[in-house]
Amino acid sequence: MHRNELVENADRWVAGFLEMFEEGCYKMLWLSHMSRLHDKILS
Repeated sequence: MHRNELVENADRWVAGFLEMFEEGCYKMLWLSHMSRLHDKILS
């Protein structure tokens, strides 16, 4: 495998990881917001 191929594969892997991380953060924020909204409704 050539060095350029290794770098391209690493770039794709990092980009995929960051995308999954970002989606996970958005899900956590959304769940936190919904939980607070639910608590306000029940209060």
